[in-house]
Amino acid sequence: MMIVEKFGGAFLGILAGSAVIRMFYEILNYVSSF
Repeated sequence: MMIVEKFGGAFLGILAGSAVIRMFYEILNYVSSF
């Protein structure tokens, strides 16, 4: 049960912060292109 809850929490976190994560990756790609 603990593993399932962990996965659920991670999934919800990804869904909630998908926009922030996407922006973070955009900035990462922009910086790494230099």
